[in-house]
Amino acid sequence: MPRTDHNHNEIHTRIHHLCTLTPTLHEIATKRVNLAHSAASNTASAPTPINLTALDLLNQLEALARLLCASAKIDTTGHHDVRQLLATLDDDTICHTLAERRDTTHIIRLLDTAIRHATILTDPDPTKRYIGVCATCGYGLWIADTDTLPETIICSTCYQPNHTRTVIQAHQLMLRTAGTVDTAANLATLLKGCGYPARRKTISEWKRRGKLTAVGEQDGKPLYALADVLALLGADGTN
Repeated sequence: MPRTDHNHNEIHTRIHHLCTLTPTLHEIATKRVNLAHSAASNTASAPTPINLTALDLLNQLEALARLLCASAKIDTTGHHDVRQLLATLDDDTICHTLAERRDTTHIIRLLDTAIRHATILTDPDPTKRYIGVCATCGYGLWIADTDTLPETIICSTCYQPNHTRTVIQAHQLMLRTAGTVDTAANLATLLKGCGYPARRKTISEWKRRGKLTAVGEQDGKPLYALADVLALLGADGTN
């Protein structure tokens, strides 16, 4: 019984921690930006996803939360949001049920991994960069921010190897079709993490030369469509 109580506390503490981190992740992933829909219309504010890393992690957290709910035999019908799922799990009785399972150690490890990934986004580590998701389990993959790419990377969640360039190429494809908008500085950071030679000053220079048009603004800063920047990177080849 003492061991079960210990596991219960370990699980409940971690689930509650994720509950406190998830609203910030959601805000990062769906930050409100001002988009000008046409020259004749007024600028409108719309919730637009501009951080695919945070969106990836929210999807991963939802998958984990649904797995834990299934393990505790909880019906998740009608629960369409990761915050709802985690709030349901943040319960003494449910955490005791999870603590009595034989795979409790694995559950705690999964929660630790989720917390670590969420913390990277809410309190970024400048020495790491995000490259995409694991082909096996769908969790995010991070590498040291150096000029040399490792040939393979081992997923910290499922321990399966991933070919680094394949992961980056898949993430690049998602970037091209995501409808992302952001400032020149943030787009340059995002693209650098995916292997593109992008710089803030280059994006700003493209605007000055009329090659790139801002789609709106946020806090007085122009916002650009990621697809437009990617198209120019492919055509121009400069950085």
